[in-house]
Amino acid sequence: MKRYFELVAILCMSAVTALGQEQKAVLNETYVKYIAQYKKIALEQEKTHKIPACITLAQGLLESGAGQSELATKANNHFGIKCHKDWTGETYSHNDETNSECFRKYKHAKESYEDHSVFLLRPRYAKLFELKISDYKGWAHGLRQCGYATDPTYATKLIKLIEDYGLNNLEDKQSGGTQVSTPKKEEQKPKASKKEVNKEENDIVAKSLDSKKRVSATMGEVSLFSEHKVYTERFVRWIIAEQGDTYEAIGFEFNIDASRLRKYNGATDRQQPEIGQRVYLTHHK
Repeated sequence: MKRYFELVAILCMSAVTALGQEQKAVLNETYVKYIAQYKKIALEQEKTHKIPACITLAQGLLESGAGQSELATKANNHFGIKCHKDWTGETYSHNDETNSECFRKYKHAKESYEDHSVFLLRPRYAKLFELKISDYKGWAHGLRQCGYATDPTYATKLIKLIEDYGLNNLEDKQSGGTQVSTPKKEEQKPKASKKEVNKEENDIVAKSLDSKKRVSATMGEVSLFSEHKVYTERFVRWIIAEQGDTYEAIGFEFNIDASRLRKYNGATDRQQPEIGQRVYLTHHK
């Protein structure tokens, strides 16, 4: 009888282990299939627009849930790009930060990838193209600093996807096969504070960019890549906030620390400017 129960226990443990491995394999396969399906398109975008294919794929995986999100399945929108005032194509209504927000709709996923590249060619992201195309860490942190996403862990998530799935070693073979490394076991690391995350991003981007091309805010200079009109009155400078603007993105654009911008504008650590708001770039009191 004892032997019988030992055998049952072993079989149960084996079944649980097999089930866990099967579930893990299904999860990984979803990502692997997505990479295999869109790898070639991402590499084409890298060749044409000089945007790292690994960054494009990682963003696609993250933003679309490996192609399983509502926006991806119903609107072929793999990057969560909203309509904005310059969009004249089809649209799709989807609840995001507010109800029934306007998102871009595409006929094919390839159009979404192309539009994502064009979107990153806007002046706001110009500094990213000063980075080496192999510097995926600089690109990941730079994207968040430029205001592509407000999630403070956005860059970390992109980097983890790139490294776990070997996206920085993609090879465009004729067979269409995708070289994907075995996912690493997630290490338990203490969560970094918001201040530590911002410092890490500043250090990575500062080291990646050519220091001679960085613009000094202390001398009141404006970035050559600025996309905001700067207003000046009695030595006080400001801009008008547009959709998607954050203090981090504006600070990156004008090379001003976001905490200083918040201080100039009487904002708390978690506040962001509202559309149409006057955002002061200098002390105005």
